[in-house]
Amino acid sequence: MPIINQVNNLIAQVKKKILGSQSEHDINERRKLLAKEFERTERNLKQIEINGQMREFFTTLEDRDKIFSDDILTLMKNILIFLNEIDKLLIDGKNKLPTNIFEDLISLPLLHIVKYLFSHRQYRNFAEQQINDIQAELERIRRLIYIETLIISLKQHSLKPNEQEGIDSMQYLTKKTGSFTNEDQRKFDNLVKKFEHLNNIPGLGINERERVAIVSALNMSKGHWYVCPKGHPYVITEV
Repeated sequence: MPIINQVNNLIAQVKKKILGSQSEHDINERRKLLAKEFERTERNLKQIEINGQMREFFTTLEDRDKIFSDDILTLMKNILIFLNEIDKLLIDGKNKLPTNIFEDLISLPLLHIVKYLFSHRQYRNFAEQQINDIQAELERIRRLIYIETLIISLKQHSLKPNEQEGIDSMQYLTKKTGSFTNEDQRKFDNLVKKFEHLNNIPGLGINERERVAIVSALNMSKGHWYVCPKGHPYVITEV
């Protein structure tokens, strides 16, 4: 009995280290919800094909005896959120742009991100910088779709010099090398407002509902996205 008790204590310590502050019941409920969410995501994806490697990663959620850490469940949640966002961008780009532009500027980089999501080490969540880099690239491509669609719609217009300069600046921001920074986003969105009077062109249509709501397990100090037990995204910021 002393040996059995000692082994049980060791098992309990390992489970606590894996599960963190959450109970085994809470982790199991998250596992079941994520399994259903993966099935729903795979069913709804229109432009992304779930291959064997991707499916195998998520089908481990069906193993009731497997112990999942909070970190690995957070990783899976993040990947599903990104897959849904990427698929929306692929659909939007394919509907609005000529095939050659869509394939070269939109499809190629987005499908590269999909490969990157599953090449990540599948035993811990993304680092903060990785999440920021992926989000920045999605924001760049969202605006790239906008500016390429705008250019097509303005082919019959005679632009003023300052308007052409604005178009060139937006193209530069979305095609320059390096990360698409918050400052780049701000400059681009300000330029968009100058063209909303042409042809009743709408704005970017970006709101918080459409943004990628990323779950984080990094104990970040500033404002970051989280997901409540009911699956609703929310953000906590510093006062």
